[in-house]
Amino acid sequence: MRSRTTMVAAATFMLGATVLAPATAAAPAAPATQPYVVLSVSQSGGFVPMEWAHMRTPQAVLYSDGTLLATSLVTTAIYPGPAAPTVLRKVAPGSIQLILAAADAAKVTDPKFDWGIPGVADVPSTDFISQRAPKGPTTFVSVYALGMTGPGLTRTQVAARKAAAGLVSDLTSFSGTLIPTKSMPTRWVSPRWAFWATPAQADEFSVVRRWFGAKPLRESTTCVDFTTTENRTLVSLLPKLNQASRWLSDGKTWQLRLRPLFPHEAGCAAQR
Repeated sequence: MRSRTTMVAAATFMLGATVLAPATAAAPAAPATQPYVVLSVSQSGGFVPMEWAHMRTPQAVLYSDGTLLATSLVTTAIYPGPAAPTVLRKVAPGSIQLILAAADAAKVTDPKFDWGIPGVADVPSTDFISQRAPKGPTTFVSVYALGMTGPGLTRTQVAARKAAAGLVSDLTSFSGTLIPTKSMPTRWVSPRWAFWATPAQADEFSVVRRWFGAKPLRESTTCVDFTTTENRTLVSLLPKLNQASRWLSDGKTWQLRLRPLFPHEAGCAAQR
């Protein structure tokens, strides 16, 4: 599998296999007054349930104002866990060139590099999208089964895969080698959200709440955007919600998979 490049100045940023549109196609060119995506890392594909593919957040996104958002990889075996992915934020404008230099060294900005294909099936690809100027071209590089090695890969490919995996780790952990500031990352709560609803029984840990949306919950083949009013209600409820939270709508009990939308993401509705 060879990486490919998409040279565009403006495009809808695809987030997920078929819906939200994160990092599977091209980053959008933002207005000059708004930060644009300098580098993004996300996963696509793989043998995963449809709702998982639709609701995956980017692993890390660096914006032109120096803001780095990264989905926390910290998990817990305690049930019920958080209702939504935790996204951390740190602002370090002086780190942009350090991060881009590290991306160049890891070859994730080189659309001509051959990453090879490890002998493993049904594994997600890691997608890297970079843009160095507001109206500059966007480069898209996809690495299948990043972090895995095996027969058929050259030493150069193995070394590049190790470097690319290290870059992702450094970004998601806010490593001081790339972000040399003393401030700690803080939790970022998106003002815009999407959800995927499925019928589910309440358990002993559940609190069942009446659904606050304008329309009854329905099973769907794609995710659904919250309205502006619903977003405000959800954000106010988030501290009280967890994986066991259930919603009563139209006589049925439902579970919601919640997905924070990053600043550059258009949302589910853009894909319809």
